[in-house]
Amino acid sequence: MNMLLKNVIKYCNSREEDHKVMETQFQRMMGQLSGLEYTMEKTRWIQQMNLNEAENYTDLQREVIEGIKEAKDIIEKTKVELEDAKVIRRNKLEYDEIGKKINEISTREASKARIKEIEKEQAQLRLKETEIE
Repeated sequence: MNMLLKNVIKYCNSREEDHKVMETQFQRMMGQLSGLEYTMEKTRWIQQMNLNEAENYTDLQREVIEGIKEAKDIIEKTKVELEDAKVIRRNKLEYDEIGKKINEISTREASKARIKEIEKEQAQLRLKETEIE
């Protein structure tokens, strides 16, 4: 750009009468101007592309953050489910243990029969005790 500015100043200050030399200098300046316009347009396209990429990255970041939030929610729900499952398992083990103890105890009928036998024995022992006395 500095070269173009120098050439424009040189072109304006020149007192050349030769039309061909002036035309050559003019064409050289136009070529430099064209190159600068191309570079400027290219820079503008690159800038727009960078803005688009920044927007894409922002969208991607938003999606990742949402995914992380969803994963955290799922993890929290799963933790609650795990705690519930632990409580259920612990209760089941307790129930099984109580059930085993209940099964070890004889039935009501068997207990009544045993009580009757013991009462008969007791009555017999009282009779023997009264006979001994």
